[in-house]
Amino acid sequence: MSIEKLDHVNIRSANVEASLQFYRDILGLTATPPPTCTDFSKGAYFCDGQGNAIIHLIATTETANSVARVKGAAQFGMIDHFALRGGSTARALKNALDDHGVNYDAFDVDILQAHLVFAVDPNGINVEISFPL
Repeated sequence: MSIEKLDHVNIRSANVEASLQFYRDILGLTATPPPTCTDFSKGAYFCDGQGNAIIHLIATTETANSVARVKGAAQFGMIDHFALRGGSTARALKNALDDHGVNYDAFDVDILQAHLVFAVDPNGINVEISFPL
């Protein structure tokens, strides 16, 4: 057996609307309601350019700020960040982040031949988007 790729990240969110704005409107991912719902009241699936649901967002009203897992709650844990691969340039993303007032860090990593942009989503999760140098 071997692992071929990351399939998706699951995020519980107490603020679905802000999460929709971040992932759909700022990052440009396609959003669809989850299979259990016809609207975004229970969350969303965010799809990459090939139509794969890479982020599963689940709506919750409970928030836990603990490393101890609280079933069904949005919470902070041990994951530092997850990474997405961007297209040819970071300019459009930076413009969208600026337009929406989202702070970010950006820097080149020569050894990786990558330009990295780090932003924090509405749930406090660090998101890295990498672009080729």
